[in-house]
Amino acid sequence: MIGFTYKRRTYAPMVIESIGEPLSSPIESNGFYTEILIPMTLCSLTAHDKDDMRRFMTPT
Repeated sequence: MIGFTYKRRTYAPMVIESIGEPLSSPIESNGFYTEILIPMTLCSLTAHDKDDMRRFMTPT
């Protein structure tokens, strides 16, 4: 389980559902990535109602 703050909004509790590795990222001659963007899918543990969404949309 994780929680994170993004643009002054806190999202918690969340779980990491998947972490990807793009195969098309640029590499150097040794085969190491020169840069890479890692896609990550997060999911909540519970359903959210309108009060939860209001809390998410209010900056802390």
